[in-house]
Amino acid sequence: MPSRIISLALRHAEKTTDFDHQLAFLLLDIGVESTLKTYLINRKVDVEKIVFPDLLKLVSGEADKNKLPFPGEEIKYFHNIRNKLYHQGDGVKPTEENLKKYAKIAKELLNTLLDVDVEKEGFPSQSVHTLLDGVRENIASLHSNSSLLVEHLYPQIALRKIEAQLRYIRTKTGPDNASYPPLVKAEFRHQRIDAFNKITGWEFIYDEDVDYEGVGDYVFVEYIIDHPEQLHVWLAFQEINSDDWSEDWEAYKHMTSYIKRCEHTINENMEDKYLEEIWGWTNEKATMVCQWIKSHMPDVELIEPDCRI
Repeated sequence: MPSRIISLALRHAEKTTDFDHQLAFLLLDIGVESTLKTYLINRKVDVEKIVFPDLLKLVSGEADKNKLPFPGEEIKYFHNIRNKLYHQGDGVKPTEENLKKYAKIAKELLNTLLDVDVEKEGFPSQSVHTLLDGVRENIASLHSNSSLLVEHLYPQIALRKIEAQLRYIRTKTGPDNASYPPLVKAEFRHQRIDAFNKITGWEFIYDEDVDYEGVGDYVFVEYIIDHPEQLHVWLAFQEINSDDWSEDWEAYKHMTSYIKRCEHTINENMEDKYLEEIWGWTNEKATMVCQWIKSHMPDVELIEPDCRI
């Protein structure tokens, strides 16, 4: 736990906003306190009700016994800065120098007291987290601005109620359970496409011959019913890249699925190179939608794609 908290703090420290630096400093302090308590717990010391000054004294004593360096006074100094951040809020922010020094102390404490190297003990590299954050910002920009584009071109399907209606289709027409007889499953699929067409005013069809080949109207409708927030992205791709929009759409589905899995399985084995490709691709598409909005709706404020990398 101390390693994970400090690892998270270091990722926020990499960023440039005051909020991220405030959050990084607070997390570093929590990570340091957790490191100190873990060190004592490993030596059978009860730390349940211990206050911070006594925590420093106990760790200092144990460290002296084991001839380990312990920067107690520096930790006390930075903990007091943390108290100002916590209690005074937006009026206080850590200096870059103090943030760097506390980060260095936190990493050294992990190494000295718990024999853990936060950058080598199975934690993702900071670049992986930076890239993931950038991809998330690109996707958020793409979603938001695609909705603006669709509202401008197709006002009849841009209302928020469309998304709610699409989500309701699944409930109303029943799940496509693998144990159902083929005729029952086919009927559910017909019902879902009919409901989809009624809501959107389009004319998609259920073609049994291509149903299980991963293509065709039915496959698309099922995807949108399960991911109604993606409908506007699908339409935006057709507007900004009319020649290759179907390829973009398939690439987008694959990338967003991969990023969603990353939320739960992120680890040190993830490759920066592939994430860089995803960041570049999502940034390009999000920028294209932004440029479209600026050309056709110049008075609208936009969520810009990530540009820090």
